[in-house]
Amino acid sequence: MRLSLATLDRVRSGVRRPKFDPRALGIGIAHLGCGHFLRGHQAYITQHAIDAGSAGETQWGFAAASLVMPRVRDALAPQDGLFSVLIRDGETTTPEIVGTLREIIFAPENPAALIARLAEAPIITLTITEKGYCIDPASTRLNPEHPDIRHDLGAKVPKSAIGWLVAGLRERRARGTARPTIISCDNLPTNSRILRQAAIDFCGLRGDHALADWIQRISFPCTMVDRMVLATTTPDLADAEALLGMEDQAAVVCEPFLQWVIEHIDGPRPQWEAGGAEFVADVAPWEGAKLRLLNASHSAMAYLGGLAGLTTITETAADPDFAPLIRRFILHENGPTIAKGGPDPADYANTLFDRRWRNRGIRHLLKPIAGEGSRRLPQRFIAPLRENTLAGRPAPCTALALAAWMQYATGRDLHGEPIEVNDPLAAVTTGFAGAAPDRLVDLYLAREDIFGPDHPGRAALQQAMADLRRLGAREAARAAATRAP
Repeated sequence: MRLSLATLDRVRSGVRRPKFDPRALGIGIAHLGCGHFLRGHQAYITQHAIDAGSAGETQWGFAAASLVMPRVRDALAPQDGLFSVLIRDGETTTPEIVGTLREIIFAPENPAALIARLAEAPIITLTITEKGYCIDPASTRLNPEHPDIRHDLGAKVPKSAIGWLVAGLRERRARGTARPTIISCDNLPTNSRILRQAAIDFCGLRGDHALADWIQRISFPCTMVDRMVLATTTPDLADAEALLGMEDQAAVVCEPFLQWVIEHIDGPRPQWEAGGAEFVADVAPWEGAKLRLLNASHSAMAYLGGLAGLTTITETAADPDFAPLIRRFILHENGPTIAKGGPDPADYANTLFDRRWRNRGIRHLLKPIAGEGSRRLPQRFIAPLRENTLAGRPAPCTALALAAWMQYATGRDLHGEPIEVNDPLAAVTTGFAGAAPDRLVDLYLAREDIFGPDHPGRAALQQAMADLRRLGAREAARAAATRAP
C-alpha cells in the first residue's frame, strides 16, 4: 500500500498528519525546484503555519515545478503530492505527513501549466541551488554566455529557472495580474536581489525593457534558510515504510532544527512565523552569521578533520582536539566580523554544539563540504582573516583552517598520500603539491582571484602552515586553540 489521499487515514496511529484536508487547499505559491529542501523546509513550515492558522490560511498550497528531471514528479504524483518528513534526532526518528504540495509539474512536458501558475500565484519561491541562477560569480550578474541562458534567449520553452521566471512574469504582465512577491530560498547572499537583477538582465538581453521596468517594481525579499535536509537513501525509504505502515517514495530526512529568516513582506502571505519563520527588516546579519559561523566552521572541520582522517561533522565537532578550536573560531575570530543585529555568537555556538552537531542521526559527511574551496573560502576564511589582521585581532584558528585547505587542495595529505580534490581551480592547486611551507603559502597568495591583492595575513598563514606540517592537524589545532590572544 502506498501513501496517497486515499490511504492517508490508514497511516499508522501516532504519525502526525495535516490538520486540514489537502484536497481543499488552494494554490497560492508557485515554486521552482521541487527537491528535498522544498519538502523538508518551506513546505513543512507552511504546513505548520496552516495548521496553526485560521480557515483563510488554506489558500497557501504549492504548485511545485521540476525543471530538469521528472523523477520527483514521478514519485509524488501517485501519492497526490503527499510525502513524509523523517526527523532524526539521535536514535529517534519522528515521521510527519506533509500535504501542502498540491500540484507537481514537470516543466518540459507541461510548460503552459507552469507559465499559468507563475502568472497567477501571489507568491513565487525558488530552491534551485546557487548554480541555477546562471550568474557570473565575480559580478553576481547574469552570465550571458551560460549555455542555458543562450538557449532561452531564442527558445519558446526555457531551460533555466531565470528563463521560466521571466516567461511567467511576461504572461503575468500581459494578463494584468498584480505583481507577486518573489522569494529566493537558496544559500546565496542577498539571494532575492541577485535573482531580481538576473531577471532584469535577461530582459535586457531580449531587448524587453518595458518588462524589465515592470520587474524592477516587484518585491523580492531576501531570506536566510537553514536546516539539514539529506539526500534520501534506500534505507531511509525502508524506515519511512516501517514508520508509516505503507510505502512513501518521496520521503525526506531532516534534523529537528530549522530556521527561516525573511525580510518583511507587504503583500498577502502565509503566517509563516506560526511555523517557525522569523521576519526582520534586514536579513544581512543573519546571512553573515550563517556564512561565517556555521558554513565557515563546517569548512574548517572538513579540512582539518579530513587531514586527521575523520569523516563526519558530528565526530569532528565532538573531538577533543578540534572542538576547542571551532569554539574559539566562532566566538573570538569570525564572530567579531559579523554585522550587529543578527544572532549572538555565543548562543549560536551553543546551538551548534549542543543541538545540531551532536545529533548522530544526521550523517553530515566532510568530503562534500571540502569541495569548491577556492569559491567558498573568500567569504568564510579569507575576508575574516583580513579584517581581523587589520584590526589587530589574532586569528590563529582561521589561519590554520586556511592552511589546511591549502594543503588539502594540493591533492596530497600531510603524509603525501593522494586526496581527491573537487575544486574549479584543482588543475592549478594540485600543481602546488610538494612545495615547502613558505613557498606554498606564497603560491596561493599570488592568486589574486582568490585572495585579492596584498592580503595582510601572510605571516599568520606561514606560521599556521609551518605548524600544520611540523605538528600535524591535531597538535596544530590544539596549539592554535590555546594560543594567547
